[in-house]
Amino acid sequence: GMSDDGAGGLVVVGNDVAALDLGVSGNLTMSHQTVVATAWYSRDGHAWSQAQVQSGAGSQMLGVAARPGAVVAAGNAGAWFSADGRSWVQEVLPGLKAPYSPQAIGSWSGGFVLVAGSAGSGAAMSRVWLSQNGQVWTPAAASLPGFSSRQIIGSGDRVTVVGSDITDPSSVAPASWGSTDGISWTKALAPAALPSVPINAVIQIDGTLVAVGDSTISHNLGGTPPPTPPLPTWASGSGTLWRSLPATAPALANARIAV
Repeated sequence: GMSDDGAGGLVVVGNDVAALDLGVSGNLTMSHQTVVATAWYSRDGHAWSQAQVQSGAGSQMLGVAARPGAVVAAGNAGAWFSADGRSWVQEVLPGLKAPYSPQAIGSWSGGFVLVAGSAGSGAAMSRVWLSQNGQVWTPAAASLPGFSSRQIIGSGDRVTVVGSDITDPSSVAPASWGSTDGISWTKALAPAALPSVPINAVIQIDGTLVAVGDSTISHNLGGTPPPTPPLPTWASGSGTLWRSLPATAPALANARIAV
């Protein structure tokens, strides 16, 4: 994930591959590879430096958000905080435990929001954590039933989480949840011309939320490929009511959008 650093710079978070030394067995040095959370920062987008990240083997940073004086990342190990994007410390998410794992993080006028989704064969469910400063986190009482999150966007005093509604395990519907306080949340479904299409990414343009869907088109090998449908695209003034937009771009897997 990428974000500004709250002070005019840029931060990119992700994962790196590291080799762990397991000791010596006979004449062989034993080791194996694992992923570790990694962050990079830049003042101009051209020259990048690797940040210091407090993390253990197997940890991953999946997303990042910023406010003035605070940059926060989320990943499978919880949350990280940095004052400038250069040095990161891990923060505690009270009550976070399996099967929940952080999926998305965002900022808004009320602070930071982190959404964790349940992983496993059970019914989909998401939980919310809130923080005013990115360091002290509180779990919200409300949950987001049947929801899997992809991205969080703040717009003034409102925060919107986009993703998919999987209330019916046999289908996936594009959906969002919105809140003005992080405590009470309202679900909105977007119209879907294609089956099993979540809202994958969202941005704000002149006060309007514009989102794109994630669509994987498949066909039998050796058969005639079906016509490629257009990229699922939506717009909403507040995230409470979505309308489809005409699109000429073809559908994409793992689609993203930026300005």
